[in-house]
Amino acid sequence: MQLTFAESDLERLAELIAAKITERLPAAKSDDTLLTEAEAAASCRVRTHTIRDARRRGVLQCSRAGRFPRYSREQLAAWLRGENAGKTGT
Repeated sequence: MQLTFAESDLERLAELIAAKITERLPAAKSDDTLLTEAEAAASCRVRTHTIRDARRRGVLQCSRAGRFPRYSREQLAAWLRGENAGKTGT
C-alpha cells in the first residue's frame, strides 16, 4: 500500500513538527550560552551529524569558539523553522 500526500499537506506537517520541537527548546538564558554540537543535537532531538551537515550546507548558522562551532538557541530555532540563517563559516 502506497500513501500519497499533497505537497501543501507535507509542508504544513513539517511546520507543525518544527513548531513542536521549537517549543521544547529551553528558553535562552540571560547569559546567552552557546551550545556545542552535541548539546544542540540533544536540544533539537536530532543526531549530531544532522547539526554538522546543516552547518556545512549553510542552512544552520554557527559561531566559533576557537575552531569549534557553537550554536545559540535562536540559531537553532531559526533552523527548525526553516529559515536560512546564513553561514558564518565551516
